[in-house]
Amino acid sequence: MLIAKNVAAMTDASLALFRAGHLPVMGEWFALPLIEHAGSAQIGDAAFNKIFHSISRRLVAKCDAVLRIGGASAGAD
Repeated sequence: MLIAKNVAAMTDASLALFRAGHLPVMGEWFALPLIEHAGSAQIGDAAFNKIFHSISRRLVAKCDAVLRIGGASAGAD
């Protein structure tokens, strides 16, 4: 599952940032449990789409910086 692979890579980067004295956050940490609780059955269904990008936009508005790993991402853009 691609999303699980991406979350694992971002979590690795988050641990390094935490160890460097920062407070890393990932939209997935907030969005994925809510998406599951909302009854999402698959990536891209109505529950997923309503929550996933909304969480990311709200989180970015509160962050001091964004670290992008792994190259280009149409979804992240």
